[in-house]
Amino acid sequence: MLQHTDWLPWATQREFPSNNSVKVIVAERVIQAILEETLKYPDIETGQSLLGLENGTTIMVLGTIPDPSAIERSEGSLHLGGEDQAQIFRWYHTHWEELRERSRNYSGRQIPGLKMDLLPSELDLPLAVFGDWHKHPRGMNFPSWTDTNQLYQILTDPEQQRTQVLAPIAIYQRKKFLYGFKGSEVITGYTGGGGGEVRINWFYAHRDSPHQVYLVKPEIFPDGQLPWIPPQPWHLINRELLRQELTPLIGGKYQLQIGTENRGNDPIKKICIAVDRPEWTKSLLLVTDWDYPKSNPQVEIIQKEPLPPTENGRKAGYSIMHFLNLTPALNWLFPKEDSDPSGLRQFQLVKLVKAYEKRLKNVG
Repeated sequence: MLQHTDWLPWATQREFPSNNSVKVIVAERVIQAILEETLKYPDIETGQSLLGLENGTTIMVLGTIPDPSAIERSEGSLHLGGEDQAQIFRWYHTHWEELRERSRNYSGRQIPGLKMDLLPSELDLPLAVFGDWHKHPRGMNFPSWTDTNQLYQILTDPEQQRTQVLAPIAIYQRKKFLYGFKGSEVITGYTGGGGGEVRINWFYAHRDSPHQVYLVKPEIFPDGQLPWIPPQPWHLINRELLRQELTPLIGGKYQLQIGTENRGNDPIKKICIAVDRPEWTKSLLLVTDWDYPKSNPQVEIIQKEPLPPTENGRKAGYSIMHFLNLTPALNWLFPKEDSDPSGLRQFQLVKLVKAYEKRLKNVG
């Protein structure tokens, strides 16, 4: 678990030398994500992990990984590293590996209908996490001693095998006075609500000198000039919506499976929810895009195969047809203490299931 604790009675000035040997390239979407998260929590710490590529002394930051449900924010500390982040990284990683494979197979050619650019050979690299950015709520625009110590622990941990780490610090500045060090360069500033602004300084540490933290100046590029990564899907970044959508179905004794699948030439996987009851002769597949409920879901009806009779001759019912490689993922979504569906609003998916259950004579 990544954590930052910055309970300081005052902020002291510290010197951070510049490091011009490392090149840091950052997508505009990353800056936008930092801006939005910082303004959303102006008075407490918050943060996200950084996702990208590494090629020697060049780090390319392509996206951020939030921790929607397990993050712990307070005025002086931040804890990251829940199952949500692991799930989101797997979403990115799966898409990225498919892009790498597709780029190798179609080198120099375009795939009809594919709305994305293939990777050049020099960017055929594994996706990785390069630390995390976090916000200091008291205007301290540099790493605390706790931050510095944590960077040292990451770089010297043999299990993590990290060579270099990024640790940007964001602040939301309401006053003219700024804690910090002389000569510091504010890389990016945005006007925020209430007359303040968000400032981001980018810091870097390397395994060769894990005690030393450097100040680096990133190059900001439009998203379209950097490799493609998929948008974050609704079922991973909005856990509460997923709970509200599926809990009534669980309470209604339906059997559910959730997974992802490619459809056509769309590089972004669909989020598929299989809904079944043992007595049904058919099962339902709810197919949603990554931006549900902005986009409408689709429903597919899947024929099931009858099971052979049991040893005592009684009818055994129907099997759930393995039409998708779906992995049950409901245990981490619905802990026992959260399983009570009372008071939860019924959303579109449960209404679709109820509608199809009534319409089809051989379902239900």
